[in-house]
Amino acid sequence: MLNLKEKVITRDSSCDDSRVAVHYTSMGCYPIMYLMSGHTCMCPDCALENEDEHKEVHAFAHFEGQLSCEECGEMHDGAYYEDLFPEEEEEQ
Repeated sequence: MLNLKEKVITRDSSCDDSRVAVHYTSMGCYPIMYLMSGHTCMCPDCALENEDEHKEVHAFAHFEGQLSCEECGEMHDGAYYEDLFPEEEEEQ
């Protein structure tokens, strides 16, 4: 797992004071979610906002299914979510 504070928080080149959380892996462009203090799952934006409140912050590639951010409640699809649950064709 990646440590959020070392690997996935980067400085925005356009502004020295702003920081951004990585949303996708560099290889394969898989979506990233964050595990905060071993039990709370958060999206990248919420993880960045709340990183100071947690001792441990880990990033992981989200491959399958859907995960809900426990901070904002938004649902996030895994990289292969559509392959697992294809949309049913509408009857005409």
